[in-house]
Amino acid sequence: MKKYALILPILIISFGCGSSGGGDNKPQFIYNSEGYPEVSGNYNMSIGKVKNNCGYPEGIPVVINASVIQEGSNIIFKNINDNTYDTFKALGFNVVDESDMEGAIQKNGDFSTTRGLTLEHETGATLYINYAMSGTFRTAGIKGQLMYTIFDTLTSCTYEAIFTASKI
Repeated sequence: MKKYALILPILIISFGCGSSGGGDNKPQFIYNSEGYPEVSGNYNMSIGKVKNNCGYPEGIPVVINASVIQEGSNIIFKNINDNTYDTFKALGFNVVDESDMEGAIQKNGDFSTTRGLTLEHETGATLYINYAMSGTFRTAGIKGQLMYTIFDTLTSCTYEAIFTASKI
């Protein structure tokens, strides 16, 4: 696992996009025809220091732009201007399987999403990454928690960060 430590900071950016905090405590949403808060749009997300259970130093905070796509209660987060695939390739990894960061929003603004990513290194090693993101949409933004676990055939490490986002 330490052999692949260079890709760890990149994984936080590749999660598909995250939800974060911002906004007021009493959301006054516009609701869609199915009664769910309308949260589609672009967000500027600040992801805090990434902590882990493997003894690595904390990851540095990052800021990314994300797009939320919504249909009814279903939501998908996309990282805008994401160039992580180029970085993966430069480090000898290929993306062999992936899913969108998708999930559902509740009528009170709470949400949860998941995403899977499989990377294969040119040496033949395979890494599996499972992302989970949860939080609450507010009128002007999001706040929540991003968590991902990286595992191969021998080990696993879990990474966690708090995030906030403002609608742009």
